[in-house]
Amino acid sequence: MRAVAFIGYKSAGKTWVLTGVLRKLIEKGYRVAAIKHMAHSPSLPEDKDLTRIYRAGVAEVIGIHESMTIVYKSGSEELSQVLSKLNSYDFVLIEGFKNFYGPRIAVVKTIDEALKFQSPLNMAYVGPFTVEESKELSSVLKAPILGLNEIDKITDIILKKSFHLPAGLNCGKCKYGNCTSLAEAIARGDASIDECVSLNERAVRIKVDGVTVPLNPFMRRLYASIIEGLVKPLKGVSQTPSRVVIEVDLTALRS
Repeated sequence: MRAVAFIGYKSAGKTWVLTGVLRKLIEKGYRVAAIKHMAHSPSLPEDKDLTRIYRAGVAEVIGIHESMTIVYKSGSEELSQVLSKLNSYDFVLIEGFKNFYGPRIAVVKTIDEALKFQSPLNMAYVGPFTVEESKELSSVLKAPILGLNEIDKITDIILKKSFHLPAGLNCGKCKYGNCTSLAEAIARGDASIDECVSLNERAVRIKVDGVTVPLNPFMRRLYASIIEGLVKPLKGVSQTPSRVVIEVDLTALRS
């Protein structure tokens, strides 16, 4: 899964650009999810049973219809937690989160805004600039400057330049110290996602009687390869599975 944040100030056109790119990616056959940062507490529809149930005090309520599933859940989650649940998608497009630890598209209204958002993680800057302004900005920002309606070009840049994200935990285990610095190094071509220690540790986990068994990188790859080879031939299993959970009760098998 690759994730891209569309960042910028209010009324810059983030939603316009994001939805345009989303449609293009879907047209190309990609599975796409979206996340939006909400600055204000969401208002729930009044006089609806789902709202009444939620306000009665449950932690989570789910409404199921043949065309849609709606979830109301109390509390907030970290962006990294939400993204970890969306690994089955090809792309996740994010509106907001200016400090996102991955590839970004900066949607701006002025040259000053473009300069404020300057970052090696910005794959492109989108805004209402003249040809001359675009040339000057591009030389300073070291990234393409595009218009709000150049959705095809923005999509192509995302397909070519976006990359798989670090874990988002800021664990400090890699030499870069945090996920944003690692992502910047990946964007510059100085690092790869394989340097994310937390991702490697999470990729394959084995617990025996509740105790985590440490695995070196070779053993993690070996177990992953063997398990993928075992599950892919099973009926109903995707040929590109993203997550496999296996639990074995040896006591039950021995009885």
